[in-house]
Amino acid sequence: MNVPPQLGSEPVHRRTPRTVVASYLLGLITLSALIGVVARIGDLERFAGLIGRVELRWLLLCLALQGGTYLSEAMAWKAVLDRCGARLRLGPLLPLSLAKLFSDQAMPSAGISGNAFFVAALRRRGVSSATALACVLCEVAAHFAAYAALAACSLLVLLSHHDARRWLVAVTAVFVALQTSVPLALWHVRRRGRLPGQALAARLPRLRGWTSTLQQAATGLPLRPGLFVRLVALRGAIILLDAATLWTILRGLGQDAPRGLVFSSFMTASMVMSLSPVPLGLGTFEATCVAALHGAGIGVEAGLAATLLLRGMTAWLPMIPGVWLIRREMRGGHAGQSTMRG
Repeated sequence: MNVPPQLGSEPVHRRTPRTVVASYLLGLITLSALIGVVARIGDLERFAGLIGRVELRWLLLCLALQGGTYLSEAMAWKAVLDRCGARLRLGPLLPLSLAKLFSDQAMPSAGISGNAFFVAALRRRGVSSATALACVLCEVAAHFAAYAALAACSLLVLLSHHDARRWLVAVTAVFVALQTSVPLALWHVRRRGRLPGQALAARLPRLRGWTSTLQQAATGLPLRPGLFVRLVALRGAIILLDAATLWTILRGLGQDAPRGLVFSSFMTASMVMSLSPVPLGLGTFEATCVAALHGAGIGVEAGLAATLLLRGMTAWLPMIPGVWLIRREMRGGHAGQSTMRG
């Protein structure tokens, strides 16, 4: 397999400045996680109480669906890393998927903290900076493309049920436009070979190195059509598995909700949360999801319980293994060193 020349290997040293920065980053994530756990004690107690209302078989199915989200993300990373010439087994990538999600939840930053953790973790495994950034950029492009496609599908489902309001059509149109702009921008940079504002950044010594690495990663993105379609499918699977988790929770609570409307409720809540001016989308997902489920015939109490359980499954349950994985990463205990191919 031919490897893009921009994504070649580079030596990894144990105590480089980047390694020190990565250690500080991991420490900050851990501290933020501990603060977050203390701040969410009330939510955790409520979540524990709600779990008792769900039948065990449905609860186990929810856990299996969430496990599928981590597997899908790890498979997407492996596909890009293989294309770039970095050989990492799927097994070591699975805990990284969980740790990345945990770092996003512990230190919310629109995914920046999780991506920074992932790049640092790959660097500790011998993957070059350009390859690690390429992996992140490919994932971001596929993530936005998958969300745009599924948002459009969600609107079609609502239109088929004659349940699409004008405001929802407008929100979906804005959301799809914003989501598709990201992969289109990356395709543009890949073809032109330059980043916007690169000349200005090159004059600043502290930004010159990072800009050069980012340009190297962006222009050498291995976004072949076949690979990109595969990545979009895997990212779409993550979204669908989260929506399926919501439907499963409702079944566990004794609610027989239409699958299509539950999917549309989940997507509507996700879109509103993304476009909301409220910092971090605090409370907007829960409020929108409960309202959308109520419009689909689910009672407010059941909708609220299902939404809180979904948030618990996706955010609170990964906390304990997430703390352990972050501490393990800080100690440098990892397996599965990469082998760069020339």
